[in-house]
Parts: sequence; structure tokens; C-alpha cells
Amino acid sequence: MNNHHVHPEVWFRPSPLASFDVLLTLFQNREITITPRLGVRNGFHPKGYKPGQLVTLRLFGDDKQEKVSLKIRVDDIRIQPLNMVQQADLAGSHFYRSWADVQRELSFFEDRSVEPVECVSLIRFSYEN
Repeated sequence: MNNHHVHPEVWFRPSPLASFDVLLTLFQNREITITPRLGVRNGFHPKGYKPGQLVTLRLFGDDKQEKVSLKIRVDDIRIQPLNMVQQADLAGSHFYRSWADVQRELSFFEDRSVEPVECVSLIRFSYEN
């Protein structure tokens, strides 16, 4: 069975805020430690996470091919409305200075306008050896 709960993953791909080369360097140096995801991504969501869970981080290139696969551990999940996200909540992201930056990025990935009141999950993680 190949579903998210059996093989949990966090995918990353280039965006207007971060090219593939920038993402690659940050992951190689273990500098990204948080990622926002649209919706409530706790253990009850089909693509949700639980603190302590071992997850595969996958980085895809501009050609949509997987380039990097790393093991990470979910440390914490904070769920709140997008417009309630503070700058301190985003420490470890390297790209986001405010919830508006997150909104633009999520809108890019969702291919629609993400509303400020929509719920986001901030997934904080650490790298496994």
C-alpha cells in the first residue's frame, strides 16, 4: 500500500521565491526547518503529519524529476489562519517575512488565490542523520 500514512512525504519544488539551486543548497546545509502547508495537516488529514513522525523530504527540479530525498522528523505542527501567522512563526523558512509572503507562495502552488482567513499548518522539522 503506497499512501501518505504508510509513506509520509513533504515535497518541495522551485517557485518564484526559491530556485532549485537555492533550495538544493539550503537542504544540503539543513537550513530549512519549517514549511507552510495549506489546510489542517495533522494526523487526521489524509496528507497529514504527527509530531515525532519520520517523513521523506523530496526536492523536485524544474523538470519535475526528483533530485533529492532526505529523511526528516516532524517536530511540531502549528495550525492557524494564514493572516494570524507572525514573522517569528516563520523562522527557519528562509523565504517568508510575513503571512503575505506565505499567501503568495501558496497561491502559486495551489494555482488559485489563497484567502488570508484560510487555515495553514506550519510543519517544523529536523533532519535525520
